Parts: sequence; structure tokens; C-alpha cells
Amino acid sequence: MARPDHLPPSPRFAWLPPGARRLDFMVFYDQAHLPYVRYAQTRLGRLSVAREAVEAAFADLASDWPRALSSPRAPAMAWELLQRAIARHAVARVLPGAPPHELMVLHCGLGLPTDTVAYLLGRDPLTVKAHLAVARRTAAHPPHCAAEDACPDRSTR
Repeated sequence: MARPDHLPPSPRFAWLPPGARRLDFMVFYDQAHLPYVRYAQTRLGRLSVAREAVEAAFADLASDWPRALSSPRAPAMAWELLQRAIARHAVARVLPGAPPHELMVLHCGLGLPTDTVAYLLGRDPLTVKAHLAVARRTAAHPPHCAAEDACPDRSTR
């Protein structure tokens, strides 16, 4: 009989090794996958390349999931793995006009609420809000913010 924290094979997660078919990993995957793909696409330009990078990051995370869970913040470890996968897939590709700060890409570019950005990065929401405020004040050309929170001056941009 399967342990409650391990699930039987599922076609959707067939790529996971049996030891990584844990409910907590699959829940995190479901919550983070789409925002990760959207973020990676802004960094890499092509959806197919973004998906490859995100799947590589999740494969790395799955192989080290117990260590991620024992760390202070598993999403922070996942975000670091995503950044490494994007760097591997980037091949020195630079997107013109892309906001340079990852927080601004996630929040303003993708329109994710600051709490979601904080969760994805494994950071404190108040820290994310403070960093966003500084990034917007110091950006030469702050992007239009698609998010509904933490951008009080978005109507003037």
C-alpha cells in the first residue's frame, strides 16, 4: 500500500522518479509551473525554450525535493534552480526592453500579485514590496504595471 505522502504513478507526473511522486511536490509544481513558464518566456523569448528550462528546473528540484523541504524555504531553492536552468538555456540571449529586475518581470510584466511573487521566490511579502518600490523608483523607464497591488503610481505610467 502506498504511503499517504507518495502517490501511485500518474500519466501527468510519469517523468518523476517513484521516490519523488510526493503530493507536496506535485502541489508545488501545480502552483508554480505556469508562473515559472511565463517568467522564463520573458527571459528566453520562446515558449518552447521556456518550457524546456522550467521542466529542467523541476527535474532538478524533484531529485533533491527532501533537501528542499528541509531547507528554510523550499520555493527559494526552486527559484534558484529555475534561474540556473534559464541561464543554461539562454545561451547569452538578451531580450531588448525586458525589465532587468526579476521582481518587476513577475509583478509588473506578468501581473502576479506580490504575495504570489513572494511565494514563488521563497521571500517575505514585505521584502518583495520594498524591493519593488525601490526598483520602480530607480528604473530609468519603469514598465507599465499589469498587477493590481503595490504599484500606487501605475495609473500615471
